[in-house]
Amino acid sequence: MKTSYINIGIFTKWLGHLSVLLVALIFAMPALAQNEHSVGVGKSCPTASKVGDLATCGLSVTNTDDFGDVLFVDEIWDEVNAPVPFRVPAEGNLPIVFVSEGVTCEPAPVDEETAPIGLVLPCTVPGLAEPGGSGLGIQVRSRYTIPAGSTDPLVDQGNVIVRDGCDVQPVGCSTLPQQQQFGAAVSLFTPSLLATKTGPAQAKVGDEVTYTIGFTDTTTGTGFPGFENCTGSDTLLGDLGEFTAGVTREFSYTVLPDDPDPLTNVTTITCGVVSFDNIVENNAGHSVDLVNPSVSLSKACAPDPVTVGGTVNWTITVDNTGDADLDCLVNDPLAGLTDVPVAVTAGGSAELNASRIVTAADVQGVSNTATVSCPIGGLDNVVADEASASCSVLDVGIPTLSDWARWLLVLMVLGVALLLINAGKVRTQTRS
Repeated sequence: MKTSYINIGIFTKWLGHLSVLLVALIFAMPALAQNEHSVGVGKSCPTASKVGDLATCGLSVTNTDDFGDVLFVDEIWDEVNAPVPFRVPAEGNLPIVFVSEGVTCEPAPVDEETAPIGLVLPCTVPGLAEPGGSGLGIQVRSRYTIPAGSTDPLVDQGNVIVRDGCDVQPVGCSTLPQQQQFGAAVSLFTPSLLATKTGPAQAKVGDEVTYTIGFTDTTTGTGFPGFENCTGSDTLLGDLGEFTAGVTREFSYTVLPDDPDPLTNVTTITCGVVSFDNIVENNAGHSVDLVNPSVSLSKACAPDPVTVGGTVNWTITVDNTGDADLDCLVNDPLAGLTDVPVAVTAGGSAELNASRIVTAADVQGVSNTATVSCPIGGLDNVVADEASASCSVLDVGIPTLSDWARWLLVLMVLGVALLLINAGKVRTQTRS
């Protein structure tokens, strides 16, 4: 019977070698873990844009394989997450605009849209010379018009299909096609402005009309870079010069005899958008009713004559002889009227009545003047008129001593006259 045994020396020797190997593997694992089969993808789009604009995005694919395997780029396209999603391009691949030195792609006729540098996919991208290098790659371009109804932000997704050559490090490597995705978001804004214009409702020939003109920024969305080079023009006032959002300016115009009625004009504010080719504009109009205001005042006094102690009555009539409604003030100090308001429609009239007790101081007659003043609505001028009326006064009160003396003198004169007349008659009869 054979007896088996273990050579302790040999076992101890191999155990030492195994320990050294395990320690080496432990220290090598982090380094091995840092190396990987990979591809770098990136995308850049405008930070902000708006509906209807042409968005241009750049996409890049870089071979970042740490083992230096070759990379095959087979397809690249874009998917835009619009209300109705669409593919860019509708068929085929995005056009190549740059390749690193050493990268080979399929040749094609030069075409600005499909092959601006005369190369198309697929492309072969050599591996890195050393792990951690910058890597070689290609760049493509995506262009599309932002459709109406797009949400803010607008997201588009870049897609690339690549294959790892697995030519340097086949361990843990797959040559099967892999789809990589990388997105970008575009902030959407809708630039708009609101022109504003105010002025008087009425004016007349010779008046200076003042218009206040400006605009407000009514842009919606995010990422708006702002307006620039904002100017104004007007169908009546001509070139208005530069404007700033939120700041109004005043412009004057003198109404001419041959101006149309109503006097209408329209202001247009036009602005550019910073870093964009778009022009945004808005209009604001104003209409001025050209009026021919006039007023006539008449006044009557009754009764005529009036006795001392009696009542004198005045009738004051305001006639609107123009084509604009008037709000007037009537004054007549003797009649006791001070700033009495009277509203008179165009072509209409209004009547005021006043009275006063006649005194002995009025024996020379009652005479006074009334005035009317009517500011024109929205204007700095007025129309006015005045009218006078007088009544004679009879004094039938208790006679004074001088009154009796005057009457006595009258009677004496009459008596003498009668005596002379009678004496003449007697002489005539005697002769007969």
